[in-house]
Amino acid sequence: MATKRAFSAPAKTLTEQKYVSYILKYSLEENLREWLCPNNKLPNGLPARARLALSLDKRTLSDRSGEPIKQFFKHRPSRSSRYLIVFLVLLLPLSAYVEWAVREPPDLHKFLQKTREDRYAKRYDLALKKHIWFHQNALKYDPDFYGVRLSFALHDWFDLSKVYPPALLKLQEIRNRAGNNVRNGINIKNFFQDYQAINLALKEREQTVSLFKWLDSNQPSAAKEVYSIAQPSLVNAHEYHLCGKYIDSLVEYNHLVKTFRTSKAFEKERNKPKLDGFTDKNFANKASVLVALLVHTKQDQKAQQVPEKARQEFDNKEFWQSLQRALQGQLPEPWPY
Repeated sequence: MATKRAFSAPAKTLTEQKYVSYILKYSLEENLREWLCPNNKLPNGLPARARLALSLDKRTLSDRSGEPIKQFFKHRPSRSSRYLIVFLVLLLPLSAYVEWAVREPPDLHKFLQKTREDRYAKRYDLALKKHIWFHQNALKYDPDFYGVRLSFALHDWFDLSKVYPPALLKLQEIRNRAGNNVRNGINIKNFFQDYQAINLALKEREQTVSLFKWLDSNQPSAAKEVYSIAQPSLVNAHEYHLCGKYIDSLVEYNHLVKTFRTSKAFEKERNKPKLDGFTDKNFANKASVLVALLVHTKQDQKAQQVPEKARQEFDNKEFWQSLQRALQGQLPEPWPY
């Protein structure tokens, strides 16, 4: 009784078309030297990658499960087919690792859209690789994608993690690495920004609060540097006393006004729509939070100075009402997330 083989090839011969189809179907994890090259000699003129692919000492093929494929072919293909297969071997080392290519310079908007399409089509592993590439490389091509990289792109990544657990593990790994860099004093502000943004996407704001408390205890100067980034998470956790240690009403308000004016000028210069009122809503929310925090930290006099100044920048009925509630210590709803 014949021994069961890991791969059942046709009894006698295979057409040359099938030789090629099998090469494409199965990954080459072992040596093809003896099969492709008579007398164990590599053809002259082969590119280095093809020579390397054929220069191993093992003599079998493996299928995708890792099981050896015994007696893959009973007869050697013709010379022309052998050289065609060598060409395919040349391509395989690249195809094993590179499933997509980034066009230079990349269209980052389209890149993110294609990444979403990969998720919709259940090409989860490919979508994850693209998210990693975007997170690591987007700013090299366009610094203006700073906000997109830390908001929409991360939320898309989190959506992927709901259906593909490896995406969650990788996102957590990047988050934890950023946190370790902060603790080690490496590019503190940028890595804290990454850490906070990923926690926001993962709905784990408490991690940001925990890291800020560590900085408060161990590196107060670094805590002061990243306070504005941590503030939304601290407010969400009702850590008002901790906010009071670092809040500077004059500096923070001046920064709000500068950002508001710059954004308005940008909208006018580029003839951009108001992005559903994002600039106005952002200013109104942050100014109201500032007033409420000053009240909670017993800085009532400073809190009273903000509303009239802010009203001169943005005169809006709803905004004014929000400021009046803030003077009573009422914080606005978290916005935009």
